[in-house]
Amino acid sequence: MKSYNAVILGGGNSPTDPELPKGNTPFGGGSLAGRVYEAAVKGFDFGRVALVMDPDERIILRAGDVYVEPASCKGAWLSGHKGIKAMGDGSAGYVLVAGDLAFFDDITMSAFMDEVNRYE
Repeated sequence: MKSYNAVILGGGNSPTDPELPKGNTPFGGGSLAGRVYEAAVKGFDFGRVALVMDPDERIILRAGDVYVEPASCKGAWLSGHKGIKAMGDGSAGYVLVAGDLAFFDDITMSAFMDEVNRYE
């Protein structure tokens, strides 16, 4: 089975407060990107995770996981590229995940990665 890293895209504006970054939007006692991060790391054994967003004190990162500053221009592709570049040598595959999936969970992440590995 191939190893994978994850890039969580949490830049852009919050749907509830245009002054707040999307990933930092409060949700369920934490933040939107925090919910996605927890689902990702519980649902699959990613080597590393990059959160492309402003740091959030409510998210406790695993060793090796990083925050990456979002790209200043509009466009998730550039922020995703910055997240991938921040994590290394390209020996792993990468999964890009939207950082504003409020109802994303570890079961969904696990099922998705099972499908990815099935077609590897």
